[in-house]
Amino acid sequence: MVDKDGMCASLTHTAANHCGAKVVCPRTGFLLDAAMGWFNAVPGAANSIAGGKRPLANMGPVLMTRDGKPYAALGAPGGRRIIDAVVQVIINLVERDMSPAEALQAPRIDASGSTLLISERLRDLMPGLEKGLGPIATVGEQHQGYGYELARPNLALNREGQSHAAADPFSEAYAWAVK
Repeated sequence: MVDKDGMCASLTHTAANHCGAKVVCPRTGFLLDAAMGWFNAVPGAANSIAGGKRPLANMGPVLMTRDGKPYAALGAPGGRRIIDAVVQVIINLVERDMSPAEALQAPRIDASGSTLLISERLRDLMPGLEKGLGPIATVGEQHQGYGYELARPNLALNREGQSHAAADPFSEAYAWAVK
């Protein structure tokens, strides 16, 4: 969320196994995460379970600034695929100067697992990508609830005193710019 005064907040709304650890802190009401699920159970891997280690964290709410002032707030549900989606939306905003809606509508890829996932809208690039990149799969972008293949970012920003908001166009989400 970004309001006309530049106040902003970002949230990553995701929970492992869709219900977290099923433990709520009585003092705060926060649902605890099931973060142990993000460890790799195979010993010796980069993210293996071991004493004193922390699991890979995929939460990626972002607050962006421009010239030292709040500019945008961005977050997404989507498990380990959050990071790739958020970075691509930021690149679309900053490097490609896209509007919030354009930044979210652009086709995305995800390289967070052993198979490269690419938007079905990039299907024509598959023959060139398959050489040397390992397994690649195209994924549909129309999400309904859980079971999606790509993260679903939402974005709000303040450009020149005007608030703008956009939600992932392929999910049942809503974005509202506060005036």
